[in-house]
Amino acid sequence: MGKVTRGLKAGVLSGLIIGVILGAVTYATMVLWKEEYLAYFQQIIEHLQETYGPLPITAEALYQYSLNMSFISAILGAVIFGLLFGAVFGWKYEKFPGSPIVKGLIMGLIVAVVSLVIAYGVPGVRTPFFGGVETFKLAFSIVMYLVWGVLTSIFYWRWIPKEAAGAG
Repeated sequence: MGKVTRGLKAGVLSGLIIGVILGAVTYATMVLWKEEYLAYFQQIIEHLQETYGPLPITAEALYQYSLNMSFISAILGAVIFGLLFGAVFGWKYEKFPGSPIVKGLIMGLIVAVVSLVIAYGVPGVRTPFFGGVETFKLAFSIVMYLVWGVLTSIFYWRWIPKEAAGAG
């Protein structure tokens, strides 16, 4: 098995694990802060109505749809990120300094930075900001990306052929 293939497998498996955790936490966050999400969705609808006129959707319907999709979206997103960044990890594994855990932490930090730039720095992409909720989500996401990196590195390292394991 090649380095990139090993990285793909490790990244996808780690993404699946992290996706389940993120999905559960996202769902719980949406339930716990339902009123804040409803207000956020109402703002979105009002903004869109200014541009496009009346819309056949309510904040409650948008909230329910988002709640229902939160778990599966987290899993799919984490698996896709795992696929992409797992391939990069496998390709550059030997270039990262340190033990497999350190290599994983470095890759997890890279993924966290890229994800945060997408979530907060790309025009048109908006994440609702609810003060304490957002701080929790931000901190939890960074921890999960670091855990993803460590898991990916552990799986990658375990799948290195025995004769090459000393060189990795």
